[in-house]
Amino acid sequence: MKIHSLKVRGAIGIKKGLGLDEIEVDFTGLSGLIALAGPNGHGKTTLLELLSPYRMFASRDGAMRHHFFLRDSFRDLTFDFGGDIYRALVKIDSNSDRSEGQIWKNGEPQIKDSKVTYYDRYISKLLGSSNLFYNSVFCAQNSDKISDLTTGQLKKLFVEFLRLDRLSGYEAAAKQCVTVLNGTSQQLQRNIDGLQERLDSFSGFDEMLRQTVVTKDAMIDNMAFAFEQIKKQKEEIERLINVQARNSVNIERRDELEKDIQKFRDEMDARYKSDLKEAKQVKKSLSEKQLELHTLQASISTKNQVIQAADEVVTLEEEIAGARKVDDDLGRDLDSKYQEMESIEKEITPIREAIKTLENEWFVSHEALEEKVPAIEDKSRRAVEAIGKLTQERENVQQPTKLARLESDVESCKKSIELLETRGDCPVESPKCRFVVSAISARDNLPGLEKELTDLRSLIKENTESIDFDINTQKQICAEGTAELEKIRTEQKALKSEADQKAANFQIEISELEEKIGTIRESILAVQRIRGEKRKVLEDLVGRLEDKRVLASKLPEIQRAEDQIERLAEGIEALETTIQEKRDQYSRDELQSKEKIRDLEKRLAEVRSKIDEKVAQKILDARAILESRDLEKDNLARKIKAEDENIAVLKQRLEEKAGIEKELARAQDELGRVTVESSQWLYLQNACGKSGLQALEIDGVAPLITGYANDLLTSSFGPNFSVRLITQDPETGKEVLDIVVIRGDGSETSLENLSGGEKVWILKSQRLAMTLVSKEKSGLNFQTILCDEEDGPLDSEKAMSFVGLYKAILEVGGFNDCFFISHNPDVVAMADHWINFSENGILIN
Repeated sequence: MKIHSLKVRGAIGIKKGLGLDEIEVDFTGLSGLIALAGPNGHGKTTLLELLSPYRMFASRDGAMRHHFFLRDSFRDLTFDFGGDIYRALVKIDSNSDRSEGQIWKNGEPQIKDSKVTYYDRYISKLLGSSNLFYNSVFCAQNSDKISDLTTGQLKKLFVEFLRLDRLSGYEAAAKQCVTVLNGTSQQLQRNIDGLQERLDSFSGFDEMLRQTVVTKDAMIDNMAFAFEQIKKQKEEIERLINVQARNSVNIERRDELEKDIQKFRDEMDARYKSDLKEAKQVKKSLSEKQLELHTLQASISTKNQVIQAADEVVTLEEEIAGARKVDDDLGRDLDSKYQEMESIEKEITPIREAIKTLENEWFVSHEALEEKVPAIEDKSRRAVEAIGKLTQERENVQQPTKLARLESDVESCKKSIELLETRGDCPVESPKCRFVVSAISARDNLPGLEKELTDLRSLIKENTESIDFDINTQKQICAEGTAELEKIRTEQKALKSEADQKAANFQIEISELEEKIGTIRESILAVQRIRGEKRKVLEDLVGRLEDKRVLASKLPEIQRAEDQIERLAEGIEALETTIQEKRDQYSRDELQSKEKIRDLEKRLAEVRSKIDEKVAQKILDARAILESRDLEKDNLARKIKAEDENIAVLKQRLEEKAGIEKELARAQDELGRVTVESSQWLYLQNACGKSGLQALEIDGVAPLITGYANDLLTSSFGPNFSVRLITQDPETGKEVLDIVVIRGDGSETSLENLSGGEKVWILKSQRLAMTLVSKEKSGLNFQTILCDEEDGPLDSEKAMSFVGLYKAILEVGGFNDCFFISHNPDVVAMADHWINFSENGILIN
């Protein structure tokens, strides 16, 4: 679709922005980037919305009729599509809220009456749904970004521009065949189920007959075995009665031995507890005395040091008295030197004040010259800024992207022609050979591309020479300003040199006096150092005196401890002897008791081995078994007779079963044939369904969108960013819609982690990539892209690169023109044409 003209009457946005009831705009002759520029509120967005043939404003709430105010309002849009000229007229009565629509194709009306429903249906059939249109070639203000779409909404778009409706038709036809065959299959299955139900009633009859015969034979064998078991059971009962008589004597002897063993164990436990309690008391007393002995031994370990300390106290007191006298003499010497240094510092003060006065006089002269500098620097700065803008303009006129594209296209055409001339296995006239068709097209296009390349290079050279002249002029201005600044700096240096010389003379006087002060300070430091060393010696002597006094005071305590140690050693030796005697006696008693218990347990084990504790129960069990054997024998006789009767009935039912099996086999063969045919139609239905070929087509779209988006980003912003579109969570397998951004260093991050400006161009590249895929896959050959303002959050440099996305999509997608809105003068200047909105109306440049 390429727009030719627009005529509008009664649009509220145009009335408020331009003060006009009616406007008419002719777009013929416009191509490439077309910028809509002008202040806010002048109707740019309204005009852009009216260039859509659909009856809606994508960026505003409410139906289209709510944005018109006259009874005779209308929107008359002319455009070509697929080689035909269309005129789409919508009339609106704002008073009655009624609307009419009409469409002409090459001058011929296309809908039978003016109902807007027919109008909407025709536009959707011609250009696709409005949802697809406003999510591809038309980007409105505040429209949903690709990151805002749910996976369901995104799939709905993919279904439309991939033209998956044809697969849906195949799916519906296959589904109908499956339904018919399933009906036939169900009828056959009901017949089979009926036969199977009858056959199931005979289930197991063969086995039942065989089992019945086997059962009968087994019963006969069991009858003989039962007679033999009855005889053996009677003999076992007699044996158990004899064992029961011998048990009573052994049980009485067992009870006596168990009582004796328990008695010995109780006596041994009582003796152990008594000995244990007594041993604990003795050990406690021993531990207390050992602790006390250890404490006393530790206290007398310093006996020699205490005696020596008492002798050293007197010597230290004499040394401390001499050290204090030396400290007092050094203090009087320091006071004398401090007074001498203070007298010299008073002579330095008036000389320093003279230096300060000299510095103030120099500062006044320096500032008088410095006031001239800003005007000169401002002039040079403006020249430098002009050079920067001219340099940027020089880079812009180079048009490297377009020049590289033309050179690449020319080289590609030459290579295709060269290969065509050397390739002999594909006839030139073959229209089915893609290589040949491409090479012939390249040969036809080469002269035009070479001419376009030559013209572009001439234009670049002419513009570059003009800009270089302007740059040289500005550089001359910069050189003059630099010379003036150098002259001022020279005068400032002369004044500074004179002031420095005078200050140096004053400084010499100060240095001589400060040298005297330094000598005095060195003398003071030497005295202070000596005094400090003496004081450290004094402090050390005082500390040592205090330590020796504390140590000497412990001599009486050591003498008392020596007396106590001897008494404790005797008590500890007696307790240790008592403990060892107790241990020896307990070991002897324990050994005797254990020997007696082992002898009794051995005799008890012999008696227990002779007792059968369960003999009474065994007799009862044996008698019950004998009774059951008699009953079993009688039952076997009755069952053998019944099995003979069952065998005759089963043979008759098996003859009926054979006839049903033949009828069931015929029905199952027919069902198998119908099932195979139904499965083949079902396979076709699933293949054409949403989870089959449609899903494969949709899965293939995401990489295609990513590829186009990265191509657009690289052409406009360089290799700093690329993107990946993830439609399935790799961990859960659930459908998602995540945009992953890959930075130039290879690191990956989520779209949400980018700045506002970075998000703008990443999302725009995705949106334009979807436009390219839609055009490629949907068969709708749109020639125009419409974009409302999106570069607002970007600085001037990024906004200019952002517009590079529009240039790139025009080249990659073969679009004829791109209408866009911007308030950035640098961005508007990059457009091929401008549509300016102002109080005077609309002006096309």
